Amino acid sequence: MPENKPSRTVDEIYASLVARIKRQYGDEISEQEAHEAARNLLGLCNKIVDMEMEHLK
Repeated sequence: MPENKPSRTVDEIYASLVARIKRQYGDEISEQEAHEAARNLLGLCNKIVDMEMEHLK
């Protein structure tokens, strides 16, 4: 039986996303821009989920 991994917190997931964006773009973007990109991406994902939920009603 596979072991359950401990769940990551929302803050850990967000920080991981910011770090991944920063790695992808390196010195092309600032830390602040990486945070903004992460927020924008999460907002887009939220919109997609909302649209899908409306579609399923």
